[in-house]
Amino acid sequence: MVALDTSKSRLIIFIILITLTIPSILCSLFIFYHFYRSRKLRQRINNHVVLLLLIITFIQVIGELPITLIFLRTGSAAVSSKKFCQFWIIFDYMLFTGSLWTMAIASIQRYYLVFHRTFFDKYIIFFHYVPLSFCVIYPIILYSFLVTKYSCITDFVYSSWTCGGACYLYEPVLGSIDWIFNGCVNVVLSILATSLIITRVLIQKCRATTQRSIWNRSRRIIIQLVALSTLYMLVWVPCVICFVITLFRSVPILSSLYSSYLSYYQYLSSLLCPFVCLAGLPEVRRALNNIKPLNKQIVHDIRQVAENIKNQHRNCLESDS
Repeated sequence: MVALDTSKSRLIIFIILITLTIPSILCSLFIFYHFYRSRKLRQRINNHVVLLLLIITFIQVIGELPITLIFLRTGSAAVSSKKFCQFWIIFDYMLFTGSLWTMAIASIQRYYLVFHRTFFDKYIIFFHYVPLSFCVIYPIILYSFLVTKYSCITDFVYSSWTCGGACYLYEPVLGSIDWIFNGCVNVVLSILATSLIITRVLIQKCRATTQRSIWNRSRRIIIQLVALSTLYMLVWVPCVICFVITLFRSVPILSSLYSSYLSYYQYLSSLLCPFVCLAGLPEVRRALNNIKPLNKQIVHDIRQVAENIKNQHRNCLESDS
């Protein structure tokens, strides 16, 4: 394997990730606060999948990413033990897989919300709540079993990310099935559903004015979906291409590229997700804009108080003299 992983490259990746972490956390907390305050936001069906995606990515940023940051800084797992490596692998795999399936479900749901809303509302449990539950429960059960119960021998490498990964990934059949179903199918579904929505909207915008009402009514949903899909495509399509190529042909430089760079590049989808979601939530965005005049007023008041104190001090000195 071509050696691309160096201490310098890990330091650069560490700086990039930790620079994005704090703004990402603050943005997520700001959105959560407004979801908590606004019942209207919580009740909108199209916001449920966005909220779930935010929760998954937030857990990853505050829970799993710090473990990766420790590894990038020290070159070793935070705790050199079998139990910790199993926990790290399960935690990492289930969050990435959960977010990818949530994104795929979001794309499919938005197609029905835009073009078949009545049908979607009629079978809302099947089309809405069951898929969202699947995105949470399925990855937890799958990777808890594959990492702790599946009969294969794991030799954890504490100097590698996620301790070298789960042993089942090194089995050609099972490892390929997992990657195809949980790393390629959901990405392709997101791309196809988003492309289908955009195509139908563009076709109908060229038709009668009555058909254009679909765009006017669902513009916010479509723009939010396109933004999220674009983010996930930019992050995950290179990973999928890299895997597909190595699936049919051994290319050492691609394997090294994935383990040294693309495995950390994936975190950008979680770190940038809150900002993309914020762009599709105008109510929350307006609240953010209202903070700016408030901050200016606070700064003005502080300066006024400081000026008053300064004047009082000057008057006291003049009276003493």
